[in-house]
Amino acid sequence: MTEELVKVLEAVVFAVASLVATYLISFISQARDKMKAETQSLRKADRDETLQSALSQADSLAEVAVKSIEQTKAGNMRQLVKNGAADQSLMYGLATQAVNKVFNQMKPEYLDALWQSMGNLNSYINDLVEAKVLELKTDQQAAPEKKTRANGTRAPASRSDKNVN
Repeated sequence: MTEELVKVLEAVVFAVASLVATYLISFISQARDKMKAETQSLRKADRDETLQSALSQADSLAEVAVKSIEQTKAGNMRQLVKNGAADQSLMYGLATQAVNKVFNQMKPEYLDALWQSMGNLNSYINDLVEAKVLELKTDQQAAPEKKTRANGTRAPASRSDKNVN
C-alpha cells in the first residue's frame, strides 16, 4: 500500500510540476510579448520625435539660408537682372545655394529621418526653400502697409522695423 501511495504522490507531484511549468512558460511568453510591444512603441516614439526635430531644423535652416542670401546677394542680383546686366538664371542659382546650405548644415541623423519619411529629400528641401522665399517676399510686401501713419502718410523705414516679425 505504501508503494501505491508513493506512486500516486509521484504522479500528483509530476502533474503539479507540469502545470506550474506550463503557467510559467505562458507568463514568460506574455511578458516577452509585452516587452517587445513596449520596445517597439518606444522606438516609434523616438523616430517620431527625431522626425519632428528634423522637420523643425530643416524649416529653420531654410529660413536662415534664404534670409542670408537675400541680405547678401539677392537684392543686388535682382537689380542687375532688372537693369539687364545679368541673366535671370543667376537667381535660380541662389535657390540652389540655399538648398545646399540646408543640406550641409543638417544633422546626418535628421537627413536620414527625412529621407525615410519623405523619399525624395531633394524635392522636399527645394520646395521648403521656395516656400521660404515666398514667405520673405510676402513679408516684404506687407511691411510698407504696416508703416502707414494715422494721417495716411507712410513712416520712414528704420532698421529696427526690419527685424519685427
